[in-house]
Amino acid sequence: MKSEKSRIILIAAIIVIGLVSMHGCKKNDDIYSLRTNTTKLRIDYDENLVAFSFTNISDKAITWTASTEDDFLVIDNNSGSLAVAGTASLEIAIRREFLTKDSIQGEFQVTSSLGDQLKIGVYISNYPEEKLRLEYNILDAAYSENYNKLYLLPYSNSQSHFIEIFDVSGKTFERIDLPENTNFNRVTISYDESRLAIYGNETFLTMDLVTLQLSDQVYLEGGIGSLVFVPDNKLYIFIDYYYNSFDMVSYDLNTNIKTNYEIADFYSDISDVKLHPSGKYIYGVENSYSDFVKLSITDAEPLLIYDKSLSDFNTNLWISDGGTQIFSNSDKYLTIDPEAVGDDVVSISEFVFNYQYIHDFNQNTAKQEYYIIPKQDSYNYTDAVLVYDENLNYKSKYVAEPFMVRKSNSVNTTTGYDYVKALTYRVFSTKDGTKLILIVKSENQNYYGNMYAIQIINR
Repeated sequence: MKSEKSRIILIAAIIVIGLVSMHGCKKNDDIYSLRTNTTKLRIDYDENLVAFSFTNISDKAITWTASTEDDFLVIDNNSGSLAVAGTASLEIAIRREFLTKDSIQGEFQVTSSLGDQLKIGVYISNYPEEKLRLEYNILDAAYSENYNKLYLLPYSNSQSHFIEIFDVSGKTFERIDLPENTNFNRVTISYDESRLAIYGNETFLTMDLVTLQLSDQVYLEGGIGSLVFVPDNKLYIFIDYYYNSFDMVSYDLNTNIKTNYEIADFYSDISDVKLHPSGKYIYGVENSYSDFVKLSITDAEPLLIYDKSLSDFNTNLWISDGGTQIFSNSDKYLTIDPEAVGDDVVSISEFVFNYQYIHDFNQNTAKQEYYIIPKQDSYNYTDAVLVYDENLNYKSKYVAEPFMVRKSNSVNTTTGYDYVKALTYRVFSTKDGTKLILIVKSENQNYYGNMYAIQIINR
């Protein structure tokens, strides 16, 4: 009797196990809906994007979701649907500003509506640098203190077709496409930081810094030497002297009306022009012959106050926030009295430093400091940013962080990297002066290739 009872219990257990097994097999047949050729992705040092695809191998249409818990991975599409045998593709972007190690492992998941999931590992090779590398060369850049954003004009196949906006606080990028078949090479921001002008040889357009809307292109025959925003929502544009019978164009951004001006006794080919902080004058320098000009813009038409020759004072200029000092690419700077009648240059002074040229210049009112990128000569950049106080006394020096490159059969290092000097190219300062924002580029670009990056120095 006992043996019979045991036999019945055993048979019942076998039946239950069989039912469970059958149910499990049926479930597995239903939920295996996703297939991919790889469960591991590898991203090399100089890559920031990788593609991934998967296929619906079930006999039902499905929906799917993609997700990750890693802040350095960005998935371009988080959900979708797939017919039977359909394939979907994703792009996985890397935010290297969130990477602090020389290599790191991440993961993302793709989950189907039938319940199964793909887990994909992402192995990223990374240079452990503080700066953020860019995927393109930089032609020009501008910075807004109010928005704490950097506006980058890249160089790509001889033509730039987008503006890249870098949010310094969030370390995020936003790309604004520019018209095709254009050749923009410079940008400048308005004095009130409401607009950005983007211009090239014969055309310009503007971008509203709130809406990011682009204006229509404006064509100017003969070429643009330089331009500047002035009050009443206007642009003053200096035309290439050699190709036009007129010297300057006023462009009203409200009405889109162009007005040509011929200025008596004006013969300069202006390469850079700046608005004086008072809003009443503009100053310009000439690229080749060291001409220095001042115009009054308080009347309906601009009035030339002077056009004078200043030795070694050319190419670019910057005006101090106080409006009493003007700097150029040479080691000279002017002290001016802007309200003086006629010639307002009070004195010409020289920087006391071991360089010949100033490549870039910026200032910070809160800190009462000047920031200078020096050059050894007209061709050779340095890796330095020099800091001066409000009286132009030297305070300190910052050196750009070198670029890391993969070691090329080097025997003098065990870190796996060689180092390439980073040359300072542009300098900006946040409104409170607690951060310097540098654009740097690599030395020996013919050997290592072009490398550009943004370096933020906390102070």
